[in-house]
Order: sequence, then C-alpha cells, then structure tokens
Amino acid sequence: MMIPEYFRKAVANPVVLLITPPLMQPNTPYPATPLLTGFLKSKGYTVFQADLGIELLRKVFSSDGLIKLFNEAEKYQGERSRELRRLLALRQQYIDTIGPVMAFLTNPTTDVATRITGRDWLPESSHFQTSIDLDWAFGSMGIIDKSKFLITRYLQDISDMITQCVAPHFSLIHYGERLSVSLPGFDPMLQALQEAPSLPDQWLIELLDKHMMEALPDLVGFSVP
Repeated sequence: MMIPEYFRKAVANPVVLLITPPLMQPNTPYPATPLLTGFLKSKGYTVFQADLGIELLRKVFSSDGLIKLFNEAEKYQGERSRELRRLLALRQQYIDTIGPVMAFLTNPTTDVATRITGRDWLPESSHFQTSIDLDWAFGSMGIIDKSKFLITRYLQDISDMITQCVAPHFSLIHYGERLSVSLPGFDPMLQALQEAPSLPDQWLIELLDKHMMEALPDLVGFSVP
C-alpha cells in the first residue's frame, strides 16, 4: 500500500496546535500547553498554542460582547428575579465600565482602584448583597486587592445573568461541568450537543476555527484541564 507523500511529511514533522480549553480559574496560570509548546519547539517541531479560556473571557467581557449578551438576555422568557431585573436595568453601566475594568485587571492603577472602591462607579447586583468590612479585610494599604475583590463580584453578577438567560452551561471557572460530572449516562450530553449553540458557544467555535485556519495543524492536543 502506497502512503501519500503529504502524510509521510505530516508524520515526520507534524504541525501541532496545543489548546487550553475553557473555562478554568482566570487568575490562575495553567502552564501545561505553554511548557509543552516550548519543549516541542526546542526539538524542532512547528507548534502553535492557544488558550481558548482567556480568549473567550475577553470576548464575553468586552463592550461589544456585553451588548450582544444583554440583547439575548432581554429575550429570556423565564421568571425574572428582582436581582435579574436590576441587572438588566443597569445594562448601560455594565457596558460602559467593562472596558476599563478589564484593562485594570491587566494593568492595575490606583486612579481606577479609587473609582472602584468608591462604590459609586461599578454597577452592583446580587453578589454585592453579602456585607463585608472591606477596610478590615484589606486594610488601608490594600486598595488594589480591594478593587479586584469588588471586580470579582461584578463579574460574577454578569456571569449569573449569562447562565440564567443566555447560556446555561456558562460559568467563570467551568464550562458545561454539569454535563461531565456524575452523569448517569450519555443522554444529557447528547441532548446538549443537539441543541442550538448559545452565543458563547458560537464565539468559542469561531475562536477555534480561527486557530485551525491559521495553524492548519496535523495534530491537535487539548490539556486536561
């Protein structure tokens, strides 16, 4: 049997795409794919690496992303709690603040931190209802950490809205976890796969397609997690 020449080349020196799938703790580094990418490159392989978790979160938590997500959430036909109604009413404040918030997480500054800890800039919904003495918890020198704590609650509010109204499998640190943990059978996962993709699902597919088209890999590897 003759083996095609292109297959011989792919086996001898494959183009590899290594992917960290969504979603995991966004503030925790997962070095598996970067380390493996560096090792394989040192051996002469052509390797591309992508973190779809970070890329998806950047897509979701952007002004353009929130506009589309809020538009989808407004179509929600289920019961709307007081907290959800409040969050939807504050949509423009979320859209206006998400860009500076994400920029702050990349490059924290005391100016933005002061605005955040002033408690009159970020919109607040259900995750802010649990009271905590921030001065006692973080002290007078902890303004950056205090800001990140408040941002976490802000992002959790948005995430809850997405899960309830747009994409039931979405979570800040997991994606479809209920479909993979303690399932009695494969039927729930099969049913989910047959459903129309949610907006985050569509974005995830687009991100994967982009990397596949750019790398044209012979081999794709996913880290677990």
